[in-house]
Amino acid sequence: GSGAGAEFDGCDAVHTNMTNTRLTDPEVLENRYPVRLETFEIRKGSGGKGKHRGGDGIIREIRFLEPMTASIVSNRRKVAPYGISGGSPGAVGVNRLIRKDGKVEELSHRAECKMEPGDIFRIETPGGGGFGLPVATTGGGGSSSSSSSSYMFTTALCAGVAVVAASAAFVLARYYSSGRQKKQ
Repeated sequence: GSGAGAEFDGCDAVHTNMTNTRLTDPEVLENRYPVRLETFEIRKGSGGKGKHRGGDGIIREIRFLEPMTASIVSNRRKVAPYGISGGSPGAVGVNRLIRKDGKVEELSHRAECKMEPGDIFRIETPGGGGFGLPVATTGGGGSSSSSSSSYMFTTALCAGVAVVAASAAFVLARYYSSGRQKKQ
């Protein structure tokens, strides 16, 4: 998720400050590679608390159907995305390899691993940092913004971030056993 600002909450399920990577549509991913996207959801509670909360990250689980090599280049796996002006930091990201026999391997921010059929690559992206000291609420949830103009600004900002910076730092590499790739 993205970080919050002085007048807006952060956006959920977007990546920020990314280059040369993107958030590939599940249909394209599954058509081009022998994988199945089993989980793609918002990582609830990963955004930092504050007057304006940081956006939540995402969880993606990709099951491999054939032997392949998978690589990941990611950030904020050790140092949490910071909060500003008293806001709490967002949750750090997590990369895991879940083998078909149930064994779980924690991966660093940069990793390359041999995947076998049935193995799952799980990516939990970081949440954004919160802004300002949290304020007490009387119910509801989500945004603590009180004006519709602030809400509209947040929505417009989130839409812009989603178009410009929606990406994933997950790169499917080549087949290591056969060198084949599905044709488009």
